[in-house]
Amino acid sequence: MEHIPNEVLDQLMEASSDDISLVALARTSKQWRNRVSCRQQWWRRRFEQQFSQHDSKERAWLRQYERAYGVAAIVGNPVGEASNLHSSVSLDWFDVYCKRRAVEYRWRHGQYLVHAFTDIADTRPCGARLQSIPFVRNRLFGDDVVVASQWLLDSRQHTTWLLERLYWGDIDVKRIEVSEKLWQSDEYLVAQAKNKSTKHYSLYVWHFAALHEPPRTIVEGTQSIRSIDVHKDWLACQYRLPSMTDQDITFVYNLINGTHCIDTQSGFSRCCIQRTTADSVYLARTESSWHNSGFNTCELWQVTPSRAASFQLQTAAKIRVNVANGCPQPQRIDDNRVIVWSKLQAYR
Repeated sequence: MEHIPNEVLDQLMEASSDDISLVALARTSKQWRNRVSCRQQWWRRRFEQQFSQHDSKERAWLRQYERAYGVAAIVGNPVGEASNLHSSVSLDWFDVYCKRRAVEYRWRHGQYLVHAFTDIADTRPCGARLQSIPFVRNRLFGDDVVVASQWLLDSRQHTTWLLERLYWGDIDVKRIEVSEKLWQSDEYLVAQAKNKSTKHYSLYVWHFAALHEPPRTIVEGTQSIRSIDVHKDWLACQYRLPSMTDQDITFVYNLINGTHCIDTQSGFSRCCIQRTTADSVYLARTESSWHNSGFNTCELWQVTPSRAASFQLQTAAKIRVNVANGCPQPQRIDDNRVIVWSKLQAYR
């Protein structure tokens, strides 16, 4: 087989549906690994066919792989973060495919590790952060919001998991109650907190590369905050000020440069981010009012904070949804699809 022409090998691979045999062939020798793995586009197609990148969880796995794949280039760097690493990494798609299949096998056969955290790290590690999982241990206090992070430390060749506490700066964490739900993208963490004295709500944002620094206060002193959504480098939410009774404010914020804009509408509404560009976000928004007898408006808006007319309606449609509490909720599926759902009203 060592003398099979490359053209014949290409045809064999194109005709083959037995990926496991090809991977096994690549493991027989360095020469065969090079011959099998060099068909990068073929392996990329194979990967995308079996692990659809329309699935947000599959995209998240690939981004995590990209971080781990290129992290050796920055270990030892004082900055010690891999947050933007995937933008410049050239991937080995044969290795991507093999690693993802291996993860699938180990998960299905119960071959995984369970980490139990007992202590919180006193100092920020020196190394590269690979992934972070935030959670609220006790919603009564802000300082009980912690982040479990996987790090590749400068002094080690393997990864380790550490528990980190958020730094709140001058915010009195004993006077706030943090929502049990946290929102996150690849780079950012968002927490909603209620002031126990005033009963007003605020939104705080950290960059995962700077959990040791105080958060940015994005929204402050509102009567309520709803439809919080974070996607890539954008945040969208809706809130009401204490002085407002029947108006919602839709707020869109660019987490990179801080540009933002608002839109005020009457009645009840909900929104979610459908897709983003460098300077715009496409927002799916539903609106309803009590006199509409179950009919709701579903709209798609292009929002560009740097433009004078920031909110521009792209399309709208009337939908009939039985709602139990105010307004149906839009939810992103992928860059091209949104679903609208509501809680069912229970009768006795």
